[in-house]
Amino acid sequence: MLWRDRTLRALCASTTLCNIGIGALIATLVLHITGWLDAGNTGYAAVITVYGIGSVAGGLVAARLTEKLGRARALVVCGTAQIGALAALGAIRSLPVAVAAMGLFGFAGIVWNVTEVTMMQQRSPDGALGRVSSAFRTLSIAGTPLGALLGGVMAEAWGRGTPALGAAALFVCGVAALVPGMRSVIN
Repeated sequence: MLWRDRTLRALCASTTLCNIGIGALIATLVLHITGWLDAGNTGYAAVITVYGIGSVAGGLVAARLTEKLGRARALVVCGTAQIGALAALGAIRSLPVAVAAMGLFGFAGIVWNVTEVTMMQQRSPDGALGRVSSAFRTLSIAGTPLGALLGGVMAEAWGRGTPALGAAALFVCGVAALVPGMRSVIN
């Protein structure tokens, strides 16, 4: 059922690619902040705190923002915002930039999650939501450990800022994967 619906396939492929990027980021974020940025534990705490604040704020406005933009546009806007946040995090060696980037990343990520899960639930055939949701989550979450491994390899080979840039590249692929399935989704 997941594979029969073009939009569900696109959502699943996109989310899987983005989760690979998130895995790469999460596995190396503490080294990125404390080592590459030389911000120490306090800097890491600031980044994680603002990420949490951004996530809560995103949760508070997700429904209104998605209603205003439409579901497909909200996904593209949030994915694009996350690409920008990840690119800034990986390219600019500055704690204030990292704090702002992770706040934006958290905000856009929660809006993405709310929108993506809503679309999956609405597009799932009657009586199949549990199966579609299980298959969707299994496929998309499976990318996270792969991303963690990839992030470690990138950090070791090319430096601690690289996993964020690799995650940005995966998010670009993830947003591009949305396009075929979102053409028919106007709202």
